[in-house]
Amino acid sequence: MFQKILRVLFLYFSVSGLAVFALPPQEEPGLLRVVLIVLDGVRTEEFFGGTDPDLAREHGVLPRTRESIFPFLWQEMAPRSSVLSGNIHARERACYVSNKQRISLPSYADLLAGFRQSNVVSNRFRGKVKNATIIDRLLEESLLPHEVAVFASWKHIEHITSKSHNNFHLETGPLAGGSSVPWANARADRDLFLTVINYVRTHSPLRFLFIALNDADEWAHLNRYDRYLEAMSEQDEYIRQIVYTLEGHPAYQGNTLYLITTDHGRGRGKAWMHHGQYEGSQYIWALVDAPLTRSLDPALRAYWLEEMASHCSHARMGQMVYSLLEQPAPAALWRREGARVMRQPAHDLFFTDAMP
Repeated sequence: MFQKILRVLFLYFSVSGLAVFALPPQEEPGLLRVVLIVLDGVRTEEFFGGTDPDLAREHGVLPRTRESIFPFLWQEMAPRSSVLSGNIHARERACYVSNKQRISLPSYADLLAGFRQSNVVSNRFRGKVKNATIIDRLLEESLLPHEVAVFASWKHIEHITSKSHNNFHLETGPLAGGSSVPWANARADRDLFLTVINYVRTHSPLRFLFIALNDADEWAHLNRYDRYLEAMSEQDEYIRQIVYTLEGHPAYQGNTLYLITTDHGRGRGKAWMHHGQYEGSQYIWALVDAPLTRSLDPALRAYWLEEMASHCSHARMGQMVYSLLEQPAPAALWRREGARVMRQPAHDLFFTDAMP
C-alpha cells in the first residue's frame, strides 16, 4: 500500500510540474509481474498424453504427442517450470475445479476470486459477483489501474472480473470487423492474440495480465476433434509469441511468473464434447513458471509452489496470484501453537471474512 501511495504521488506531482522525490529508477523493472493464461476446455488427456487414440481413429487424424500439440509449453516452458500439476494419468496428484458445476463461468469466477464465488453457478450469470475479486483487492491495496489488463475471447468473462467495476483495461468478446467464427459471444483467438500483442507493446508494463483463449473449447462442443487439436497448437504458438514479446522488455524479463491452466476438464470417450457432470470434467492442470528473482521472496515462492504441487485448484491459483502480487511478510505464512510452529492454511490467509 505504501509503495502504491508513493507512485500515485509521483504521478500527480510529475503531471503538475512540481519537484518530488521518486522511487529509484532501477526498482521499477524489478517488480514482480504475473501473467495468467487460461486455455478453455483443454483436457488433461491431450495436455499430458497427446491425442486420444480412439478419437483420433474416429475423426481421421494422425496420432500426435503432447510435444507435437504443445511444442512451446512442453519443449520450452515445461523443462524450466517450477510446478506442473494435474497429471492424473501418471498417478500424480490431481488438480481440481473448485466448484460442482464444472463449467466455464463459475470456474473463471473462482479463479479470479481465490475461493468459491458462490453466486456464480451457471454460464448465464449476468449479475454482480458476491465477493470482491483478486483484481478488486489488488487495486485497493497495491496496484494501479494501468497495471492490470484482462483479455478474453469469450464475452461473458467480463461479468466476473470485478465486483466494483474498477477502471482497469478489460476487453472481451466479439471484435468489430474481426475474423468470423461459427459460435456466438466470442472473438477468434487469433484476433485476441493480436490485440494482446499490440497492447503490451504500446502500453506501460503490467503487473497482472490475464488472458483467456476460447477456440479449443468451442471446437470440442462442435465435435471437431481435428479442429480441437489445431486450436490447441495455435494457442501454444500465441503463448510463445506473447512470452517472447514480454521477455524482450526489461521490466518483464526475469521478473514474470507465468501461470497457465484450463477452466475445466471434459468428458471421456464419446462424451469428450461435453463437461459439467460428465466424469473427467473436474480434473484440470496447471503449469507454473516462477522466476528466481529478488522481486519474489524465496519463502513465499517456496510456500506457493508447494501449495500448487499438493493442493492444486482454481481457488489456490487465485490465492497465489493475490499473495505474490501483494507479498505479505513470510512470517504470516506460519503460526505458533505451543512449542510447535505450524504451517498456516492458505485459505486462512485470504478472504476469510468474505468466504460464503
